[in-house]
This record gives sequence, structure tokens and C-alpha cells, in this order.
Amino acid sequence: MTVSDDDGGVASTTVAVTVVVGARSSTAWQAEANWPLDSIAVAGLEYTRDEALATMAASGAEDLSSSLFTGVVGALLNEASGADASCVEGTLAAS
Repeated sequence: MTVSDDDGGVASTTVAVTVVVGARSSTAWQAEANWPLDSIAVAGLEYTRDEALATMAASGAEDLSSSLFTGVVGALLNEASGADASCVEGTLAAS
């Protein structure tokens, strides 16, 4: 980046920019072909991407455990993709 001042002086500097990927919804992760993890652990159980997707697809109003699973998977994938997970770290650690 080059800047100039009122006296006509010019200075150059290098600026580093860090871009953090924002969090995605669980629905967005269900449609995403490339997950940042090959498998995901929830409640002590390891799920492949296909197994997790099947459980997420079964989520419904009658079965709140599937809805909870879907939210946890989304949060874990967001964390793995670089999103700030500080607001849910305790919950993720317990899962």
C-alpha cells in the first residue's frame, strides 16, 4: 500500500490481511460437498460424513435429539473451518 502526506512525501508498506470464514448454518453444511473433517465425533460416537448427513436429514420436530445433533455437527464443522467458536466451546467440549 502506498500513501502520501500533505508535504508530498510518499511511503510504502506491506499490509497483512487475515480473512476468517464466517459460520454457516447446519442447512448450508448439509448441502456442502466438501467438509473440513473426514469424520465427526458427537457424544462419544464417530460419524462419517454420510452417516452424519443421514442423521441430520432425519431431524424433525418430533425428535429433538436429531435437531440437537444437527446443531452440534454444524458448530463442529464451523470450528473446523476456522470460524470463531469461543461462544460455544464449552458445549462443543461436552459433546
